[in-house]
Formats: sequence, structure tokens, C-alpha cells
Amino acid sequence: MAGVAAGGENRSEGFSGVAPLSEIVFVKCKQAKKSYRRYYGIPENVDAFQENDIMAGISFILQVAKRERKPVIVCLGIGSNMGTHSGGTNLTVFMERYTAVSGVAMVSSAGNEGNARHHHSIHTRNDVININVEKNIDGFMAQLWWQTPGTLELSITSPRGETVEGIRALSGERYSHRFQPENTVVDIYFGVAQELTRQQVVVFRFQSVRAGIWKIGVKSDFDDPKYNMWLPIREFLSSPVEFLQPDPDITICNPGNGTYTLTVSAYDVVENALYLQASRGFTTSGMVKPDIVAPGVNIVGPYPRNQYGTMSGTGVAAAFSAGVAALFMQQYGVSSGIALREVFIRGVTPRGVPYPNTEWGFGVLNAYESLLPG
Repeated sequence: MAGVAAGGENRSEGFSGVAPLSEIVFVKCKQAKKSYRRYYGIPENVDAFQENDIMAGISFILQVAKRERKPVIVCLGIGSNMGTHSGGTNLTVFMERYTAVSGVAMVSSAGNEGNARHHHSIHTRNDVININVEKNIDGFMAQLWWQTPGTLELSITSPRGETVEGIRALSGERYSHRFQPENTVVDIYFGVAQELTRQQVVVFRFQSVRAGIWKIGVKSDFDDPKYNMWLPIREFLSSPVEFLQPDPDITICNPGNGTYTLTVSAYDVVENALYLQASRGFTTSGMVKPDIVAPGVNIVGPYPRNQYGTMSGTGVAAAFSAGVAALFMQQYGVSSGIALREVFIRGVTPRGVPYPNTEWGFGVLNAYESLLPG
């Protein structure tokens, strides 16, 4: 990704990064603690970073930029399904704080969860959420976000038919039940309401999960409650766990749900089609995300040991856009991330109907049009 954004020109390989004369500040985050991995059910062989460490890495980048007195583009090609998907996570709020600072811009990938079947929307007073666990796994977590006023009542049915009912959502309370036929433990934590949004989380922690269809019943006071539930991203599951009635929208990974963070999805420039796995908007608050779509399929970049290869995904699309952002910053002088995001949106080539839409956002990156006098 760093090579795509700002790699040096290599004429013999026919390669150049988007902004080859930019300087690069690298941050390598340490892996999450084993205790966190065990608690969240994250496999040992995948990269996983703690939110506070990512924030510390961004702070370091900003300190270097301040010391060098140079504008900086911070690019994140990582993300998570945990959180409200409305920009309320600690990392998202932290990044948003700096988008108004002169000479600082934040770029985030949209995520690759569009076809993962990891989001379920609740639009009826009584709903049953069917979760298919393909194989026996050690565990996984899920989050259901709902809003007050009103009440929420849950039930859980195991694949072999054992049911627990009447689990009422009480702020700060915890509930645990062992399903005897499967010997699976389900822990539930009811979070407190988030500031300003009234959104509250129900955290489900499944341990020693047996394969089959697990059913979660949801009862609310409203005919159209607009509640949402998310499973972990693909990489954080040791084997497939999916909703049987998934919703591909509202799958932008955090921190890509921030208002002024430039959130980038991916498309195939050869087929002129959206990248199949690309996450889709909007946010739960109805804000347009992704902002733009950029090249993100079979993009050439540097690999280890002096080699070149291809990469696909919204992460490489974000890197491509970060390189363009560096050129924009140079063209426009020292500008804030908020203003820079508007420059991107001003020049896009609209795609899809309605406009803007959940797949293409405001449209496809068009750097030339963005630079024209508006």
C-alpha cells in the first residue's frame, strides 16, 4: 500500500507510485495481546491491533509532520465491524478531531465486507436473527445496536432446540447461559447508552460454539426499530459464521464511518465494475459513505525481496487515493482534511442510481476534474 501511494519510479518495471516524491512515515503496530485475542475469538495467525495502539501510531505520524513542518496524509487500510457504524468509535472520533487541522488529512479504506453476510438489519417489532456456524469453533463475538426510548427483549435458541427467553436489556447488566446439548456458553453484556446518539450495544460472546443455526429473537416496542447486528470481519473468524438473512448495506468498516475522514471503496478499471467484496454504505445515521471509489483491483505494487505483484481490495484503493491526496495537498498548499475531502468529491464521476448511493458513494475518483477551477 505504501508503494502504491508513494513508491519511487522504477522504469525497468514500468512502475511508479501515485506520488513518488512524497516522504513516507512508517508505523508498525504491535499485535494485540493474547488475552484480547482469546476474549474476542480472534485467530492467532491473523493481524489484529488494539485501538489505543493505532491511535498512538497516528499520534506519532502527526508529531513527525509537525517537527518537519510538512503536511501529512494518514492512510489506514485496516478496519473492524465493532461499533455503531455511525462514527462513534474512539478511533473514529480521534481521527475526526484532526481533519480540521491545517495540513492534515485522514484516508480510510471502506472495508471488504460487502458480500461477507456479516450484517443483519432489524426493521420489524419481532425479528428472528439466524446465524449459521459452518463448523465447530472456539468462539466469536457479535454486536447488536439499538436505541432508546423503548425496551428490548431477547431470546436465544441453540441448533438442537434449547431456548432461553425473556432476557431483558438492562443497562450495564450481564447474562450468561450454558446450552447443555451443545455445551456452548453464551455471555451477553448490555452496554450503557453512548453520548449524544442514545445508541446502546448488546455484546454476544459465544464460546465453544457448535456448528448449526443459532437463533436470536428480538422484541422491541416499535414497528420499524432500525436496529442492526454485525458479526466480526472475515479475518477475525477461524471458519465461516454468517447471517442467513444478511443486508449488504451499512457494512463500511470502522474507522471509515467518520464524517470528514475520506472513505474509499474499490472498483475494477478493466471491467468498470465495483469490487465484489467492497463494503457498502450508508452509515446508520444516513451519512453518505463511501465518499469515493478508486482503482482497487489487480493494482501493481512493490512486494518484499525487490519484486512486484498485484493487490486487490479497498485498502489498496485507499492507498491510491492517499497518493492523490498528497498531490492535491501540494497543489492547493496547506489545507485541512475537511477541505481536501471536498476537493475529491467535487471532481468525481457520478455512478449508479439513486445518486449518491450505497455502492459508489458520490462517484469515481477523477483527479483531473478535481483540480479544475470550481
